[in-house]
Amino acid sequence: LRFDMSEYSERHSVSRLIGAPPGYVGFDQGGLLTDEQARTLISNGAVGDINAHFFDAAGKQVESPIADRLLALDLESFVQIPTRIGVAGGSAKVEALRAAVEGRLLNGLVTDVETARKLI
Repeated sequence: LRFDMSEYSERHSVSRLIGAPPGYVGFDQGGLLTDEQARTLISNGAVGDINAHFFDAAGKQVESPIADRLLALDLESFVQIPTRIGVAGGSAKVEALRAAVEGRLLNGLVTDVETARKLI
């Protein structure tokens, strides 16, 4: 069995940033984490994720109970991409967006006015 992944070898990538309020990490789309996994991530300080790699309020990757099962670009590789633009908005995303921008995980952001005001 062989998979052709050549389309993903470009110098750009499309990634999802999931930010959620404390106590609700990763659940805004349902079914991504069990309650136990979410509790572990929250206790490890997770405030959001990029490609299901969770980070804390400083934008540093946190230990995750699902990391060994991911088929996604890790944060160390992700930050090597020259242009990393997040697209997200809403009050529930503010903490994760702030961490991603201040931690230099993202170097661009497309968001709504209300969220932008909360970030500055």
